Amino acid sequence: MSGKIFHQWVDVYDLLVDWQRRLEREGPLFQRLFEQTGVRRVLDVACGPGYHAALFHRWGLEVEGADVSEAMIQRAIALHGQMPGLRWTVRAFQEPVPEPGYFDAAICIGNSLALAGDKTTAAEAVRQMMRAVRPGGLVVIQVLNLVALPEGQLLWQKCLAACIGGQPKLILKGLHRVGNRALVELLLVDLSRGDRAAFETSDQTLSQSEGGRAIPASDLSALFHPDHGTPLRWQAQTEQLLGFLSEELQQMARQAGADQMIVYGGYPEQPYHALTSQDLILVAWRSQNPAECSSENRSTKI
Repeated sequence: MSGKIFHQWVDVYDLLVDWQRRLEREGPLFQRLFEQTGVRRVLDVACGPGYHAALFHRWGLEVEGADVSEAMIQRAIALHGQMPGLRWTVRAFQEPVPEPGYFDAAICIGNSLALAGDKTTAAEAVRQMMRAVRPGGLVVIQVLNLVALPEGQLLWQKCLAACIGGQPKLILKGLHRVGNRALVELLLVDLSRGDRAAFETSDQTLSQSEGGRAIPASDLSALFHPDHGTPLRWQAQTEQLLGFLSEELQQMARQAGADQMIVYGGYPEQPYHALTSQDLILVAWRSQNPAECSSENRSTKI
């Protein structure tokens, strides 16, 4: 994972995800794939705060979580600790691992590959993931399917209140598709003064926990109503995301050495439909024959 949002706003990123629900939704696919492939060692590429890596370790697997953001790795260590079979390292996803072929599986999920900046870097990241696993090893990549999103509209995806650094905040997240790219818009509003009083006039009680919660859209008008007097204090961040077609992601994997692939449109194993699927999940296996890695004429399982 890269990008200024995820370097500087680690707390905000962590709060935006309902990790328990997400792991419950995504876990069964990884369990099946790991059992099918005989996985014992997993590389979690762009691991963020490390929830997937920690889950895999609880399954009895040896796991390495890697992320380009030192702040994210520190958060992962604080949340999950370091212990035999669970280690963390600061490393970008396009950088090679020290021991090629050591892992049985490498995953890069949570739309992290979309932060590569350009397709050349993304292709190199896929090559390094395939290089990190043994022949017959597994690579799983998940990105948002931008093709299914309307172009030109700013879609507000999340709105929640949370306590960050001991101060009440309102977090708004939006996504704006422009062609084959998208912009993530993140707005952090300070509710510590009159702003918080405005929030409480809607008969809601701001959570003082770090968990955050959703706010009904009808309450937003009260927050921004000019009659409350005190100006809102806010910060904003924007991050650019790459969009991928199924065909080009498969081509990257094929050129990196994959000889079998499956594409899903969502968890656990939803069929992929280019115009409607929310996700694009590529499951690829590295060729058992190293001599085939340079060939693009492989059997592909779709």
